[in-house]
Amino acid sequence: MAPGSLYLLSEALGRTGANALPYGDDFKFAVRQQVQEVLTEIPSLKVKVDDYTHHTGRTQSLLLLEGTIPMYYQTVKYNIPVAVWLPEQFPLAPPIVYVVPTPDMMIKPGHSVVDPSGSVASLYLENWLYPGSNLRILAEDMSICFGSDPPLFTKPPGWTPDGAHKPGLRPSPSPRPLSAVTAEGPAPQPVPPPPPPTSDPEPFHNPLVQGATSRLQSLSMGTSPRPASSATPPPPVPASGFGSSGFWAGPASPPPPPPAAQASSSGYGAAPAAARPAPRPPPPPSSAEAEATAAALAAAFRSAAAVELQRRLAASLGARRAALAAQLEEATGAARQLAARRASLAAGVARLQAERLALDATAHELAAAGAALARWLADAEARGARGAGAPDAAIVPADDLSAAALAVQAQDLATEDALYVLDGLLNRGGIAPEAYLKQVRSLCRQQFMLRALGNKIAAAQEGARGARVSPPRAPPNASGSARDLAAAASGYLSDAVAMPLGDGWANTGILSNPLVGSQAQQRGR
Repeated sequence: MAPGSLYLLSEALGRTGANALPYGDDFKFAVRQQVQEVLTEIPSLKVKVDDYTHHTGRTQSLLLLEGTIPMYYQTVKYNIPVAVWLPEQFPLAPPIVYVVPTPDMMIKPGHSVVDPSGSVASLYLENWLYPGSNLRILAEDMSICFGSDPPLFTKPPGWTPDGAHKPGLRPSPSPRPLSAVTAEGPAPQPVPPPPPPTSDPEPFHNPLVQGATSRLQSLSMGTSPRPASSATPPPPVPASGFGSSGFWAGPASPPPPPPAAQASSSGYGAAPAAARPAPRPPPPPSSAEAEATAAALAAAFRSAAAVELQRRLAASLGARRAALAAQLEEATGAARQLAARRASLAAGVARLQAERLALDATAHELAAAGAALARWLADAEARGARGAGAPDAAIVPADDLSAAALAVQAQDLATEDALYVLDGLLNRGGIAPEAYLKQVRSLCRQQFMLRALGNKIAAAQEGARGARVSPPRAPPNASGSARDLAAAASGYLSDAVAMPLGDGWANTGILSNPLVGSQAQQRGR
């Protein structure tokens, strides 16, 4: 199918508004598909949009397929010009088909499926039933019908539609197929067949014609009356050549001319005698013979159509089976992947559920510990506001090392205070220098020992902090002592913090050497 035809078809069916074609939206896809199939099968047909005038005089824009349909007559290929209109109800209604003869051709009188106006009324059109019927099979049916009974003949010289002739001249013979020429007297000069083309550019493959053409030709040709002469008549000249219209037939070789003896007896190649009139055409076949021929044609067509449909159905089922097998294999692979992912997801869900249970348990424990600490804090604040309790109970050590560190720190700070007091007495003259030095030496010796002990306690606390790996302990009840609550809280919150040890005078802003401090104060005065 030519790209231009496909574009024109898409543009025509896609029109909207006043220029839209009258086909229903539900059937535009079917129209497009059928036209594409027949144009692909028969490239000599072209599609266009043209105005069609109905019998009532109404004009309507419709799709028109015009061109030629191939046919085979006595194994020779000819092309019949046709015009196929797609009516408004298509594809529910059958198309309107006309045979369009060229100026030098005429429609065969009394044709079985083509009337004098060129309208085609075949059995396939009469039995049109969507969706079983389509344009491609219609073209094949017309090819068979036209091959068995050619609808077009070459006009004899001087032929006029009304049979009128000039006065004084011998009347021209009536239109007739050249095959009807017999040996009864001289006949007018026959029209020679057109020269064959050098090659057939687009051979037409018709699967329905194979195996049925010979039977159809024998049945159709057997109904016409045979002349009494034993001479073999030349074949009819269907739509071949078509003069200026450009349609041509592609026979492998031109029809064979009659033998010389037959030509002399039948008048071929000799001038017509003036005294003898032209022979009359043979009478048309009887209605019984025509019905028998039509029935034979219908039976042959049904048989060929059934064979072709079975072949296409088998091919379609094979392709569908292969496609389904590929889809099944793909679905099986996807199922295996989903099964593997399902196992992985199940394991992940199990891990998440276990972690959730552990986190829920920890959250409950922390909530209980927080509630216990809140109750203890509220009780302690209430006692502090009332002034109840010893001051030493405000700070509760976490363990024995912390208690020892607090005691050493308190003694160190007390020694600092004693040194500060001695320094004040010395400045005011309240103590003799010898006594001052003696007391300071004693206090410093004591402070040195306290600080050495504090360093050992701090080292022990650091070692215990690094080696401690203990799970959280259950919080005590609200009735426990302050030491128990503090110990429980230390297990949930953080490790115990050692009290800072070192130069107490430096921490309080006083130099560690009391002599230096007293001298600095004297210089300040």
